[in-house]
Amino acid sequence: MKNILNIIKDSSYSFSIFEQKLVDELERKITLKNGKPYVVCAIRDKEIQLKPEEVVRQLYAMKLLEDYGYPKQRIKFEHAIHFGREVKSADIVIFYKDRPKVEYIIVEIRKPKLQAGKNQQESNRAMRDELRHLPRASEAEKSLPWMPQR
Repeated sequence: MKNILNIIKDSSYSFSIFEQKLVDELERKITLKNGKPYVVCAIRDKEIQLKPEEVVRQLYAMKLLEDYGYPKQRIKFEHAIHFGREVKSADIVIFYKDRPKVEYIIVEIRKPKLQAGKNQQESNRAMRDELRHLPRASEAEKSLPWMPQR
């Protein structure tokens, strides 16, 4: 876990919600180029530089793919979410199985540094307030478990 620890050394990120096997798997995939860590993105299938937030995003993606069985086609990173005239970028979006263009789950990776986290929290609060104005789920959708099966 030497590479990952080196990447997050100046941040307050914690991996307590991820199983050690996922962290070890990500560590094995890291390659160094000019002293900088890179990995092939679990969702985008392209090589990306690993920074602290990206390490957490990759671990979440691996968990969604491996533990929850979501297909890669239903997951997107840095997806534009429209709130009236305003557009925000969500870190991870999972789309409905039968409506592949409709957002089902939105995941934001919060920065652990106090002020940055507070600023991001304010932005997320505004996003949540806008989501309250969206149409309610149908009765069938309400009966789905919190984390749907594939």
